[in-house]
Amino acid sequence: MNVGVLDHAGMLDLLGRLSGRRLLGVVDCGDCIEVVFEDALQAGNLVTLYTNSGSRTGLVAFGFVSDPDAYVADWHRWLEEAA
Repeated sequence: MNVGVLDHAGMLDLLGRLSGRRLLGVVDCGDCIEVVFEDALQAGNLVTLYTNSGSRTGLVAFGFVSDPDAYVADWHRWLEEAA
């Protein structure tokens, strides 16, 4: 997982890595937003935008989840049950 505060060039690079991939879902984690994309040959498929995390606010992480469809479905199921 790569983590950092992305400038203009960094954000363009990150989005370029995801270009052409299907967006599977957006997850509201309370202190961050996770954007999940389909896999691309074991490349990263999870972008975490820290929005309300104290010292981590403004950081962007690019990582990987092994089953992105299930990850999104599990989060939405959990949110529905918590409501």
